Amino acid sequence: MGYEMEKRDGIFEVRLYGDISKFEIFMVIAELGRKDPGKKHPDLWIIGPEVQILYKYYKGISEMIGTAFVQPPESKRSAVVVADEFQRTQLEMYRLEASALPLDIQIFRSYEEAVAWIKSPESPTTT
Repeated sequence: MGYEMEKRDGIFEVRLYGDISKFEIFMVIAELGRKDPGKKHPDLWIIGPEVQILYKYYKGISEMIGTAFVQPPESKRSAVVVADEFQRTQLEMYRLEASALPLDIQIFRSYEEAVAWIKSPESPTTT
């Protein structure tokens, strides 16, 4: 598994690539929580075409996000850029699992659309 994380234009960008385990995803979430305590900035997850996040991980990932950001987040926006419709379907199922989190998670096929949504003051829900 590989990942890169950087803050660009006020957005924490996380790029995932390669094989990924639940533990590795937890490590990335914990690092994001340390770099942005209180989630003051929106985040943008870019999922490489070879990445498969298994359904059995979704509940644990949601719980980890709830733990990493203990206080209510200042920025509720979290965008995910997927490579194809299969990943979109997978991440839509995750979005349902994560619906109890105080976040607005949206899924996009392009980086540009995701950034535009994050930066917009008010935007319609994208599905």
